[in-house]
Amino acid sequence: MNQKMKTEVYSARRDLLIKKISQSKGIKDFVIVLLGGFEDHWYDFRQESSFYYLSGIEEPGSLLCIKSDGSTSLFIPQYPEVRSMWVSGVVLPAKKGSDEALRLGLDEVVYLGDAWSSFSATLLFNEAAYKNIIIALKEYVLAGQDICVAMDPSSLYVSQNIILPEIKKIVDIENSIDISMLIHEMRKTKSVEEISFLHEAIRITAASHEAVASMIAPGVIEYELQSCIESIFLYLGASGPAFPSVVATGKNSTILHYTSRKSVIRDGDVVLVDIGAMYGRYAADVSRTYPASGLFTDRQAEIYNLVLQAQKYIEDHIRPGMFLYNQAEPDKSLHHLAFKFFEYHGCAQYFTHKIGHFLGLDVHDVGDTTKPLQEGDVITIEPGIYLQSEGIGVRIEDDYVVVEDGFVC
Repeated sequence: MNQKMKTEVYSARRDLLIKKISQSKGIKDFVIVLLGGFEDHWYDFRQESSFYYLSGIEEPGSLLCIKSDGSTSLFIPQYPEVRSMWVSGVVLPAKKGSDEALRLGLDEVVYLGDAWSSFSATLLFNEAAYKNIIIALKEYVLAGQDICVAMDPSSLYVSQNIILPEIKKIVDIENSIDISMLIHEMRKTKSVEEISFLHEAIRITAASHEAVASMIAPGVIEYELQSCIESIFLYLGASGPAFPSVVATGKNSTILHYTSRKSVIRDGDVVLVDIGAMYGRYAADVSRTYPASGLFTDRQAEIYNLVLQAQKYIEDHIRPGMFLYNQAEPDKSLHHLAFKFFEYHGCAQYFTHKIGHFLGLDVHDVGDTTKPLQEGDVITIEPGIYLQSEGIGVRIEDDYVVVEDGFVC
């Protein structure tokens, strides 16, 4: 399967966003300014998700301007030619800019100001490096256009909340329209193409679970299981893990995001494995809890079966019109229904996280949990009980597509 959407998909998304801005904000002449992520020498680069959703462009340090007439300009750093010797996937040199714009489904690619002295686009910001962006934005402002930006306070990408405000200061943009929630609304409900990527990510994750289950035994070290999981991800075509793999034995299983992975599995332990492959930039998230010795003890089985019953109970309530988490509508909120289930069984205090989250380009994907679920939403359901004093942590998690009459798992 091709791990990339066609350029027409990104173009259609941009057109839809323009329409939504015009309708919801009551403006007609505007420019959308989207800033991509920046590189870090110590980690694989991962493009800011909303930027990628609307462009499909992986180039770091990029800025995309989308005018209300649909025209698009991509501004990228003018790296020295040696960049192509160090990293892959770079945009072609400036002399081929028109060809590159056509390939990316854009109107123009503009290279920024003076050539960078470094071959990578780091978080260091200076006015000279972004000279062409500043000139372009000033032209837009002088033309009397409204500036629309995504300033999501919950974003994990510093480009959105640190670099873009600096650009706005230099350009002297006092006011701008935050379109974060409009983009989130679009990203929340998945297309058929997106669901196919998610399905492949989940398939690869399930295969990794199957393989690692056969390895679990007393004496095995957690990182040995991790190496099996992540090598299978790569072997089956995933780009890697969507988040740090959780492989936790014994008391470690009660730590929700345990990532040390240095403990030795002991006889009688439970082993919690929470993993997700990333395929085509879309993330899976599947958790299982295994008995180290092949069979649960009576107490472990009691907790496991209770968590499994909770999952099945919540599955019976997944459908359009329900909520993932909505305190104002507890009888229709999947989280509150799960809490009541555990409360009835006397263990709600050990259910220490929400019942699930949206899934997509980010493993904890964007979306308003207080709005009703609708067809095409992709969510996780992950009930769990964590008994620290007994060293028993049990979580069962699967991924669901909301459909007209319920869900597809």
